[in-house]
Amino acid sequence: MRLRLTWIAGGLLLVTVFGLVRAAEAFDHILAAGAVWPANALVLAFILRACPQPPVARAVVAAAAIVMAAAYLTGGTPAWLALGLSAVHAAEILLARRLLGPRRDALRGFHDLGRLFAGGVILAPLASTVLVLPLLALSGDGDTSLVRAAAGWFGAHTFGMAVVAPFALFAASRGAWPMWRAVMVPFVVALLFVLLSLRTPAPVGLLAFPLVMLAVVHDRVRGAALVIGLVAAAMLTLASLELGLVHYLARLGVDPTAWIQVFFGCLVATAYPLAVALQRLDAHAADAEARRNAAEADSQAKMRLLGEVGEELRSPLSGVVTLAEMLRSGRLGDLNPRQRELLRRIADAGAEIETLSEGMMRGALDAPGRGARGCDPAEAADDAVRALAFVARHRLLVVETALTPGLSVGVDRARLARVIEEALAAAIAAAPRGGRVRIGVERVADGARVRIEDDDAAGAARRLSAHQVARLERAPVSGDAFDRNWLQQQGGDLILAIGELGGLRVDLQLPASGRRVAA
Repeated sequence: MRLRLTWIAGGLLLVTVFGLVRAAEAFDHILAAGAVWPANALVLAFILRACPQPPVARAVVAAAAIVMAAAYLTGGTPAWLALGLSAVHAAEILLARRLLGPRRDALRGFHDLGRLFAGGVILAPLASTVLVLPLLALSGDGDTSLVRAAAGWFGAHTFGMAVVAPFALFAASRGAWPMWRAVMVPFVVALLFVLLSLRTPAPVGLLAFPLVMLAVVHDRVRGAALVIGLVAAAMLTLASLELGLVHYLARLGVDPTAWIQVFFGCLVATAYPLAVALQRLDAHAADAEARRNAAEADSQAKMRLLGEVGEELRSPLSGVVTLAEMLRSGRLGDLNPRQRELLRRIADAGAEIETLSEGMMRGALDAPGRGARGCDPAEAADDAVRALAFVARHRLLVVETALTPGLSVGVDRARLARVIEEALAAAIAAAPRGGRVRIGVERVADGARVRIEDDDAAGAARRLSAHQVARLERAPVSGDAFDRNWLQQQGGDLILAIGELGGLRVDLQLPASGRRVAA
């Protein structure tokens, strides 16, 4: 199917080439008709897009040369001149293909732009001008000098390669916009150019120049080719109808052909470099964005690793330190001073490691993209009550709950749930069999408060005194010093007192979500 379409496109190309050559022969008397020679550019664009194999490309160029010779002959051109001109056209097309190199869907960089300008726009037309000089000399027109004829040939072929070849190559390329939207802005620019050019009293058609730049900015890939091609078609149509700016300049004695070529030469030399520069800026911006996303992903992965390592360090460490403090307190039997000193060293080393793990966890929580921490303390407290329900029923305890839902605090939910569960477990263990334990969550001015208390009136004072002495000696009891340190780092606190039930009361002061504390 694709091969069939290529054959059909090739046939249409040959018909178009024949028509263009015949039109150039028939309408050479029309003003500015010799400003552009599009036939070579169309053949070049076709072989670059559809004929990557050199033998096929040479066959297409040979067929195009035969069609050009036939068109010249039907127009009354001598046979030797028709064959010579066709051979020069074929040589120019093949040389331009060789200089341009592999086909590109768009001008991706200044290297591609340099090959297009140096090879297709300048060197190939210059070589064909040198080759056609003997033919122009032999068929010399008495009214036209050889230099002027050579300059006209070079200008027309250069203009054709600069305007028509990029239009045919890149107009159908895939860009950021659909084709109908990509054509819309160049079409509006060409229409404005026609309307401005019809005002012949002044050269206001030059105002189309900044409009062309807007089309390039709109579509970096196809904008320059589309808008320059459409504006060129509009200008040549107006010139053929003897309307617009070109006709006005001719009446002033200005050579319209030279003016058209200079105007579009400046336009091409500005639009295509701008398009390439914008494409390179887009590529650099995309690369910078990709690098930023990769850096953020790496940073988040690092912070997650730090947080997980800190959590894994603290979990077994709390058990070790708690057991060491229980041994040191004498609950599990009497110890000699040497053993107490060793247990104190264990607790001190545990505190140092806990400080490191807290710093790692805090760094993970405060990392970019994780600063918006927040959890509902009522949900964490409910999870703790469910986890310890079996233990409470086994001790025939009544667990009273007063949880206010919908609050948001700025701490890690997993860590908060563990702190609440440890405090509730301590209260259940201390309460007498058949007693009561109360847990509540309520809103306070600067966040939320979780209150846990038991009815161990007999041992409340002793437990509170032990905690206060341990706090002064920086020796944690049951891990509460670690929890207080963590809460204070988050902007909260842990407070111990005698509660309404007569036993020990633990208040966890939690900061509101989004509240930050200076280190």
